[in-house]
Amino acid sequence: MSNQLMRVQHNFKKDDEVVILSFTVDPGNDTPARLKEYAAKHNAIPGKWYFLTGDKEQIYSLARNSYFLNALEGSGGEDAFLHSEQFLLMDKEKRIRGIYDGTNHFEVKKLMEDIAALKNEYANPSR
Repeated sequence: MSNQLMRVQHNFKKDDEVVILSFTVDPGNDTPARLKEYAAKHNAIPGKWYFLTGDKEQIYSLARNSYFLNALEGSGGEDAFLHSEQFLLMDKEKRIRGIYDGTNHFEVKKLMEDIAALKNEYANPSR
């Protein structure tokens, strides 16, 4: 999944409107320092690709209730585990505009095409 996000980052690296958010699935172990190392390992551009952590229950609640991710288990408690291979395309109004398999090269290509189409939609609102 990170390799696929590297493709997205590369294609939109000069576009300030496109940012990538990666949420940890294991906030107990993924400290900010570890996430910084992971970001460096994947050549994440600061200000373009963010690696986020926080309270486990809040992250899981966000995934379930705001992003409607379906590959979920448990309640977000200590022994629960959440993981999804889905990438979501969100617009400026924080609406989900597309869901893609982040492990599939062709779906990520479609994501990039949809980002371009969404940017065009904002540039030409009367269409």
